Parts: sequence; C-alpha cells; structure tokens
Amino acid sequence: MSQRAFIAIPAALCLASVSACATDVMTSEELARSSEAVTSCPSDSTSGQELAAATIAFNLMVAAAQQAQADGNLLAARSILAPQRYTYLPGTTCNSWECLGPGIQFDTSDPLYAHVNAKMQAILALGQTDATVGSYLANGLFFAQKFTNGKYYPSIFSIPALAQFKTGQSSTVHLSDSTSSNNSHYVTLTSGSWCTSTAVTLSESVSDTSKYLPISFPPVSDWRSAPSAYTGVTGGTAEGQTIDNANESFTPYMGRTGSNPYLLVSINGTPQNWAFESFNPTNCWNNPSATCRSSMIIDPVPYAEPGSQFDPNSNLLGTQANPFVINANLLLADATHASQWATRTVNGVQQWGTFSIAISRGGVTMYQYSQKY
Repeated sequence: MSQRAFIAIPAALCLASVSACATDVMTSEELARSSEAVTSCPSDSTSGQELAAATIAFNLMVAAAQQAQADGNLLAARSILAPQRYTYLPGTTCNSWECLGPGIQFDTSDPLYAHVNAKMQAILALGQTDATVGSYLANGLFFAQKFTNGKYYPSIFSIPALAQFKTGQSSTVHLSDSTSSNNSHYVTLTSGSWCTSTAVTLSESVSDTSKYLPISFPPVSDWRSAPSAYTGVTGGTAEGQTIDNANESFTPYMGRTGSNPYLLVSINGTPQNWAFESFNPTNCWNNPSATCRSSMIIDPVPYAEPGSQFDPNSNLLGTQANPFVINANLLLADATHASQWATRTVNGVQQWGTFSIAISRGGVTMYQYSQKY
C-alpha cells in the first residue's frame, strides 16, 4: 500500500509546528499542488473502500460539529471518530483475525449517544450500502479493539470548526483554547478540487502555548469507562505494523491496517501511522512569533458533498460533458446532485449514468447511481 496522507485523496497533516508545515494560511489549490509533489492519486486494490470510509468520516465530522454547536458539547464532536463510540451491526461476524458483515453502528450504551442525531446515523448507514465498505469498517473496529486497551481515544481539536464549513467558500473560525494564554487558536476552512476529489483544508494557527496538539489521545474516562471489548494486545503485528503500545488508539475509518492512506498523516512532510505513533505536544514558544501552524487536508468524494463541485480546471462537475467519476464503493450522491451525470469503467468498458434512484434513511435522502448506457 502506498504512503499518502490525511483523510481522502491527497494530503498533508502537519502535526508539529515547524517550518515544514504551512507557515501561512494557504489556499486549497496551493496545498493540493504542494501535496501533488509528494503524493499521487490512489490506485491500490482497496482505495475505493478507503475513500468511501474517509468520506463517511468527513460527513460525520461536519454533522457532529453542527450538533455539538447546538448542544454545546465539543467533546461529542472531537471524539466522533473514536472507536469507543461504535459497535457492530447485527449479523457482523468476526473470527480471530477479521470481520465480515454489515458493518458498524453507533453504540446506544455510549454516554455521548444522545448527541448522535438521525442525520449522523443515516450518513453511517447509507455509506455502508456497499458490503465491502461495511466489512472495511467492521475490521477497523475489530482491530481497534484487538490491539488497544480502549483507555484512550483519538480527539481532533479542530472538528468543531467544521460547523461553519460550506463547499466552495472560505471562512476563519476561532476555537477557544485554554492552553493559549492569549486565546489565539484559529482555523481557516477552504475547499477546492484535487484529482477526482474535493480538498477541504483546515489551516490552524495558535500562539502563546506550550501544549499545541491538533490530534491528541486523551483518556476515555473523559466521558465513559474503557469498553470491555478492548483487549490491548501488545508486542505483536497487524498487517506488518509492529504494535508497541496498547494505549494508542485508532479509528474504524482506518480499516484493519490502522493506516487508511486517506485518513492520515504526514508530520513535517514524513508519512506517519496514527495507530502506532505517539504525538507529543508542541511548544509554540520555541517558534517564530511564538506561533504554531499546521494544515490538514480532508478529501471526500465530491458528489457525496452538497453544492456545486468543480474539477481542477474550475469546470462544473456533473454535466454530461463533464461527469463525476464514480467511486465503485460509493454510488450514492448528495441530494443536490440528483439527476447529474457520472461515469465509471467496468471490465474495461466505460459506463455513463445519472444519480436518479432516491434512497432515504432517517430523514436523509441520497441518490444512487443508475447506468444509462
């Protein structure tokens, strides 16, 4: 599997504030071009499932941020990708090494379940209409349970800013940060296109703090006890990765390897593995102007996102002359793309179709691809 970066197609997530990270807020196009120099569009055999999983993850991050804004509970947003918040769908079967079946669902016994709305449940359910995606997520949860002890969870500090995200628009959001003595934590959200995907960029800037950490692993006792399903095996390997520390958790959206190339990670330009790395707080006082900066690029499938989408040449996507490119593992489009065109290649033959079959779950309607010729 090739090494790429954060959530979905290209990317770089600079988790430490050094010169290799973005030193100023960059446009998504600039970040995409810089990413292109060190990454390439996915081509491995599981890239479709990985991209579908990353798209679900991003949509859940946005929905959780919006719900957290209404509820006033930022923990519920920042922990939305934590494996401790999920359980298996009925019918999912696991042996000693892998899982097969429908996939995962939100855990109703989770104390934060009250902050899971119908839209979030629909995003997760609709994203798993492809059986291979469901199995991918089930395996991700299985490996999180098998190789970690469940005492810590992944927390992404900037997720609440996504409540303000709008496709094609740029906005800067202030995040309250008690570690910053001047409360100067900002996130700039931008979006553009890259490869066949949408690049959503979160550019963070914070000063006057010795504890900057965009992704952290706090104790799960923040809201619940460690679930008993987590065994915390150490000293073994998973898909060739050495397991050194049972405390370091990862998310179901990384699949069984814990290293979805669309869902992490580049630190100072070097690819890292979220599941098996320790991220230490950065002292921003050691940097110029006592400021830390980082950039995270999230790249969901464009037709799964609301609003007008454009290709790298700024041409509108979804017309018959410029169709979306279908991800075979994600055939559902956001309702704003109903009746728009998409194409895919099956057994060497190009197919054309539209998003024209309405499917609804929990009050959310998406449109499934239907081949026309």
